[in-house]
Amino acid sequence: MLNRKLTIKQGALIASLSWSCLHALTVENTTDQGQDAWKITTQSATYFFQKEAGGFSSLLDKQGNDWIGFRPSTGGLQGQDSRYRGIPNLVHPGDVFHPGYTHVSSAITSQSSSEVVIESISKDDKWKTEWSIYETMATLKVLKRDPSRFYWFLYEGTPGGIFAHDEDWWMSVAQTTKKLCTHDHVGDLPGREWICFGDGAHDRVLLLVHHEDDEFDDKFYAMNGPQGGMTVFGFGRGNGTSKFLQDTPQHFSIAFVEQTDHTLISGAAQAILGGQTDVSRKPSGYLSTHRQTIPHILHRAALHAFLRRQVGSVRVISLRGETLVTYEKAVASRTFNTLVPGRYIIDTRWNHRVYTLIHHLP
Repeated sequence: MLNRKLTIKQGALIASLSWSCLHALTVENTTDQGQDAWKITTQSATYFFQKEAGGFSSLLDKQGNDWIGFRPSTGGLQGQDSRYRGIPNLVHPGDVFHPGYTHVSSAITSQSSSEVVIESISKDDKWKTEWSIYETMATLKVLKRDPSRFYWFLYEGTPGGIFAHDEDWWMSVAQTTKKLCTHDHVGDLPGREWICFGDGAHDRVLLLVHHEDDEFDDKFYAMNGPQGGMTVFGFGRGNGTSKFLQDTPQHFSIAFVEQTDHTLISGAAQAILGGQTDVSRKPSGYLSTHRQTIPHILHRAALHAFLRRQVGSVRVISLRGETLVTYEKAVASRTFNTLVPGRYIIDTRWNHRVYTLIHHLP
């Protein structure tokens, strides 16, 4: 009996260690597209970060599809099919923090099984950034800029591995249904800004989040090419090559979300904006499977009573990411009657479950 108990305990320990090793974040020295790079493997993605470029040249999902697809322009490849691609492509002209260039020195300043931090400084010492890469997301801090220059944050890449403008799609904080990439966008994304890109063949999106709100334009358009081309999206980008961002620090996050439902993607964006570094946690995360739809026949008084019964802190959030009402110990922060009929996210801070609320108040 004693030997049997030991065997069971040893098996559990091995299983525990195997699970830990399987999901531990790892970093390897390698090359990617002709440059020295770090390969960072996480639970949700594999990142290739070119050390002297200070940017990501490849971003692989769980199936190995490359959502960036940077290539040197060899063999007659046009720029949109090769060298233009990357994240974050922060400084233009000059191409600092852009794959394929060598204007940056990078170093890993911190590394653990759950996070790696990469600091990049331009060789003229005018720009400085810091990437924090976690198991299910990565966050960029822009720490220093050339005071004579403006910048943007770009995603120029290939959703799902190949860009097809008439099949790939996008949604945003304000665009609540899928919009094909044949449709451009220019203008400020309202509130706490986010946008995502998806591919018709996958139940997955690449979510891009700007942590600081502003009133500057954000722009998307498709740059088509003989081999598909690429997305061109920029926080702080206007028409042409206009760029507007100047404050530091600024924060931007990227994450694969294994969902295509706007409400759940919005929940992931809110989780990131709230400081969460694991957007896939179950059952406690914003993407919990514990979802509840409150019937449309629910009247205002019944809805108010439902929210007051929730344990802990509760927020009523618009689909644009704006907190409209908060409940602390059953006390509402503002008059509940100010809510208009519509669709809202109910965020219960006690257990982090997401409730999808659809109602038509009389």
